Amino acid sequence: MNKFYIIFLAALYLNLCVDANAQSIINEKIESKTKVNEKSIEAFCKLASSLNVPINDLLNRKDQYLWNDWIFYKVVEEIANENFPEKDLNFKILFVWHVLNKANYDVRLFYGDQFSIWVKSNESLGNLRSRLINNVQYICTNLVKGNGIVYESKVSCTTRGSSTFSFVIVRSPNFPNNKIENYEQVFYDSVIHNKFLDIQLCANDRYLDMLYTYPNISLKNLVRLPLSKDVHDCLKENLFSLMSGADDISKIKFLYQYVRGAIFDIEEMDDDLESKFAYKEKWMTPEETISTAFVDSRAKSVLLSYLIKEIADVPIVIVSYENGRFNIGVSLETYGIKGDFKHEGLSYVVCDPSVFTERFGDNKLYQTKKYRIAAKL
Repeated sequence: MNKFYIIFLAALYLNLCVDANAQSIINEKIESKTKVNEKSIEAFCKLASSLNVPINDLLNRKDQYLWNDWIFYKVVEEIANENFPEKDLNFKILFVWHVLNKANYDVRLFYGDQFSIWVKSNESLGNLRSRLINNVQYICTNLVKGNGIVYESKVSCTTRGSSTFSFVIVRSPNFPNNKIENYEQVFYDSVIHNKFLDIQLCANDRYLDMLYTYPNISLKNLVRLPLSKDVHDCLKENLFSLMSGADDISKIKFLYQYVRGAIFDIEEMDDDLESKFAYKEKWMTPEETISTAFVDSRAKSVLLSYLIKEIADVPIVIVSYENGRFNIGVSLETYGIKGDFKHEGLSYVVCDPSVFTERFGDNKLYQTKKYRIAAKL
């Protein structure tokens, strides 16, 4: 068993062909349902202690392809999902916990109605559970079912690591040999080309699957969250190239019209359609927004901020209204353009990418609704 298991894991991490015999033996030895108790953890550790997991190869790939800690975690989760019995969620969680420990993360295992993984992190997240252990913050990486009561396991397969885990993605991740989907977007540009533009963009389904459970980081970090390399390259070739030769103000107005016209606002739809989407709690990343037909005003404001920051180094604020809507303000004082409102000494032009009737720069919303500055970029 151990021999086949080692061969399997080595093949798994090195992207080689997994022997069918090895896979069947593994599946026979793993229980169809791992029970949630200390004995199951002890049994897993006895199995894991005899394995020579080639963790260095996976860590080298993490550096080579610019995966942050969260993406590394999702890759390990992918490995568990693809290669272990589909129904055995608890065994998958134990496997991910073990690999993160081997990768030197400070990670703890808790259990209640199911196992849960808690990583040491200094970050503040809006929708993941956290707890203090000896004045150190730990954040739960997976959704926990049941009554929420959990206990820390006293069993350990290996010495717990010391590295702090970061959820924030700061480098454009690369996923080699990954299939990229192409899709079409149409919008009217009255700034540069004065016609409807039909553009071809790309979607990285693997990255989108990872981002589906991405936590709610701060709006400031969300705006800076990079696109995957393939999608960013596609955006440069098929969208940014359309702005070639234009001045910065024209480029900003062009991007404003793109976000407003090519991506639909779910908040303008009827209640029946809105109920089909779960965007109220999930803060969508720029990559998700570009690839999605219907999003909310917060997602469109984050995407517009991201795109403007790609082409011009101008101050931006994200504005939140009492009715739950968002838009942005862009300071264009260095271009000699007076803004609609002031914040901390700078004037900002209002850009509402969700309202078709508003022109670029219109202070009507500021005159009629209470607002606050949700993020300054």
